[in-house]
Amino acid sequence: MMITWTFIVCAVLIPALCTNLLTKCPCYKRQLQHYSNKEKNKSCILEDSLVKVLSLKDFYSDCIRNVTNFTLSNTQTQSIESGFFGNFTKLKILTVGNIRLTHNITPAFKGIQNTTLETLKLEKVATNDDILENVYSQLPPNLTELLLLEINHLTTFPLHRIQSLERLNTLFLNNSMSFRHFVFENISNPLPLKTLSVANTSYFWTSVFKFNETNCVLPYLENFNLSHTFVNVSTAMGKDNCLKNLKVLDLQHCIFEDGLYNDSFRLLPKLQRLIISETINIYQLPVLNNSLTHLEMNKIQFNFNATPDNLNIFGNLERLQHLEIRCLNLGQWSDGDFEFLLKPLTNLQYFDASDNNLTVIPKAFLKMHMLQTVILENNLITQWQREIFQSENLTELRLQNNLIEYLDTRFIPSTVEKLNLSHNPFLCTCDLVPFIIWVKERKKLYHDWFDDWRHRYICACPKNKQNKSLSEFNPKPTDCQPFNKIVITAMVLCCLMVVIVFIAQLVAWHRERKGVSSKKPKYRRLDTVS
Repeated sequence: MMITWTFIVCAVLIPALCTNLLTKCPCYKRQLQHYSNKEKNKSCILEDSLVKVLSLKDFYSDCIRNVTNFTLSNTQTQSIESGFFGNFTKLKILTVGNIRLTHNITPAFKGIQNTTLETLKLEKVATNDDILENVYSQLPPNLTELLLLEINHLTTFPLHRIQSLERLNTLFLNNSMSFRHFVFENISNPLPLKTLSVANTSYFWTSVFKFNETNCVLPYLENFNLSHTFVNVSTAMGKDNCLKNLKVLDLQHCIFEDGLYNDSFRLLPKLQRLIISETINIYQLPVLNNSLTHLEMNKIQFNFNATPDNLNIFGNLERLQHLEIRCLNLGQWSDGDFEFLLKPLTNLQYFDASDNNLTVIPKAFLKMHMLQTVILENNLITQWQREIFQSENLTELRLQNNLIEYLDTRFIPSTVEKLNLSHNPFLCTCDLVPFIIWVKERKKLYHDWFDDWRHRYICACPKNKQNKSLSEFNPKPTDCQPFNKIVITAMVLCCLMVVIVFIAQLVAWHRERKGVSSKKPKYRRLDTVS
């Protein structure tokens, strides 16, 4: 009997535990947790489990008809039953990621045209160009988002395969390192895509996206992500480009094959968001269109000196609201040059100039009345002794990792809700006491940004308080009580009067003694009579 029960436990319960421990699918029969309203649940998630074979017999048929979101991720699945996904008739989102299929995934999509699928995400799935070719042919017409991520056997993408998907507006091919190019053959009509991403691939953008001499393949494209790829700027963004509606262009960490020049983006009339951080082969900084509202140009491979051309690169950007210029060594600029650079940005709301070796807070902030967030961390700013921030909208201010020793609380805008001054070498003397009091008064109100007060706000001087937390710096009132100037003056005058009286007495005594000695009778010595 004991052997029988042991066999039952090992053969039934343990596989069930291993198979279903982290599943969240009420439609799955092997799910350990009981769900009374299976019909009403619209999500089925199978992840981090040992489901090796995905079959319909393991699911409640009346339940899967209501599922709109199905996820199969990080499992040991080796095969999926033919037509499996087609039975989820109300399916809208399908995610298949990081599974070790030993069989072709194509049959599993049989009948999926009959579903209401809108988003398909395949990530780290063992497929290649031929397998995906068959998947494309089965995609339902309602599809709006197609995400093929980290599929390293994907080398090309035939755009004609998605021609029938009239609602498809998003295509992601990110992190597929073998992907190199699109195929434009057999395209008869423009595609409806608005968002296209080929980030972190081997893609080389040299095409203008046309399927004949006059017609563009992607005339409606608004968002193009090319980060960590190769770009030929003069060809792709030249006068015949098909990017007239482009609003967002991400070129982070791109290599510009033919270099970047001051007119590189002038033919993108609707561009609103541009990212050129960490890019390589910049020969001239581009003069940007006035449509731009968001610009990131951090750590670019360019010697950003205060030349006349560089001083005027923001001249057209009156609408700019978000600016990031980290790691450009702006500390070599004078305060006047820096003010001239930022002068046109009167509508700026977000500003980040971290890691620039700045030694002062720029005076340019005096004329920026729309600022909401200012980030100046990891610089060499030594003091904040003037009322520099004039914006009544400023809510976040970050000045951590600078060289600020003390702070006058009168200069902190009353609108600030998030303030970070951690890792500054505070001088723990009586001059810092007003700031300590200011902090304690607001600790309950803004507790989130004081959580690290004990560990990140440290005294640097004097030596007897070095490395102590500011939370432990509590000088006595008598230690910092200022002396009354009138009292000090009176004491000095009293001391001076005492000295004067003493000297006068000393002089009078000396004269008196001298006079007494002069009145004594003088006697002449007589010679001795022999």
